[in-house]
Amino acid sequence: MVKINRPLVIFELANNHFGSLEHGRKIIQEYSVFLEIKDFDFAIKFQYRDLKTLVHETHMTNSDNHYVKRFQETQLDADMFLELKNFAQSLGFVTICTPFDEPSVRKIIEHNFDYLKIASACLTDWPLLEEITKHKIPIIASTAGSSILDLRRSVTFLAKRAVDLTLMHCVAKYPTLDSDLQLDRIDFLKKSFSDLRIGYSSHENPNNFTAVGIAYAKGARVFEKHIGLESDNFKNNAYSCTPHQISSWLDSLLNAVRMCNFDLEKIDQNEQSSLNSLRRGVFARSDINSGEVLSLDYVKFAIPPRDGQLLANDWSKQLQWTLGYELKLGDPIMKQGLKKIDSQQKVESIAFNAKNICEFASVKLTKRTDFEISHHYGLDRFEEFGMVMTTIINRDYCKKILVLFPGQTNPEHYHKIKEETFFCLYGSAEITVEGKLTVLKPGNILTIPVLQKHKIMSTDGVILEELSTTSEPSDSYYTDVSITNNLNRKSSLTLWG
Repeated sequence: MVKINRPLVIFELANNHFGSLEHGRKIIQEYSVFLEIKDFDFAIKFQYRDLKTLVHETHMTNSDNHYVKRFQETQLDADMFLELKNFAQSLGFVTICTPFDEPSVRKIIEHNFDYLKIASACLTDWPLLEEITKHKIPIIASTAGSSILDLRRSVTFLAKRAVDLTLMHCVAKYPTLDSDLQLDRIDFLKKSFSDLRIGYSSHENPNNFTAVGIAYAKGARVFEKHIGLESDNFKNNAYSCTPHQISSWLDSLLNAVRMCNFDLEKIDQNEQSSLNSLRRGVFARSDINSGEVLSLDYVKFAIPPRDGQLLANDWSKQLQWTLGYELKLGDPIMKQGLKKIDSQQKVESIAFNAKNICEFASVKLTKRTDFEISHHYGLDRFEEFGMVMTTIINRDYCKKILVLFPGQTNPEHYHKIKEETFFCLYGSAEITVEGKLTVLKPGNILTIPVLQKHKIMSTDGVILEELSTTSEPSDSYYTDVSITNNLNRKSSLTLWG
């Protein structure tokens, strides 16, 4: 079986064996050289047809249908197919097969293939799909020519029954012109079926080595290509590759993998060194005594910095740096010997906790959520006094979501402009208005007119929906004037997703 995070390359043999067991073995042997490329898993794919049941009896002889004629002329019996399958497997290929009728499905299971492939023409062949899903085998399904409705119906049917499902973008034109490749459809499949693996089954000109790289960049991770070997007796069709063409095609795919490679956790030290050389260092604007808390009054920013120097990029109102040594005017401020207090980390933790509580309570937030975190007496007392708020809309009317953690209090205050109504979505809140206590539980509602003093406390945590008239940032007046005078009582953080 393939490794889940590694691209799978499928070599489609189709009818290019031309009914010759020897030629089929030769193709598989010739293409086994690519197994040396360790960046991919490789598969050989066959096609099974039980012609005596697939083709109507009136077309079995002297048929004008070119498909029937080709299938008859290139037919191999079951023992020959099994020999080819076992040969491919012995070389190290994953094995895949496409059935076009119910007896062929059963033959695939009997022959113990790794994957079953559904052809685009069969994606809505419900009797065939019923037979396929009786068996616990991973499925790869091509989607050429499917309407959105048919695609969703088929995927719903298969995803409920299949042990593993991959969808392939495909265009059923042989060969496919570059202008007909519709590679943006990969984006659609990834967005519509985000929990499924998406691939690209290609039928473009064998000398097109660009499309596969684009497909990878768009998120495809399974790639199918028709292969063949030309000789005096056998000629490739217009969409089947030679080994030389496959080599170039794989080079293009490998380059795309390398260009798209991204590790969120990996930091390139050479890249960081290059960037740091262009960043401004922090220098002393005057003599500074040990123990001083650095502020903009004490420092200036300039290039070039020294190795280990505090940078402008390290400077933030959420960070507090305390000096552990003396400085003279113009000295670089080195990181070693500085004490850091990072409030940003706590702000991020608070915002993520609020987001997680909303998700647990099935309270939907906007895709971009702008959190406003109130810490009335400082972040170190946030667990006692504080609140997390996000504004959904603020016009003539306003909607906000408020989160109080267990044991938290939003201190007493009032508004001169807005009237607000609280609707409890989750947990419970004890709201005191002008000395009168009201307990809100899910489904309860409370309106507070302008000028009425109120405070909110929650023992077990609460999510409130606030509906009000227009909200103005300066329209909160606290009973404790030290809160009003605290200009750093709020922090903001935006989360996406």
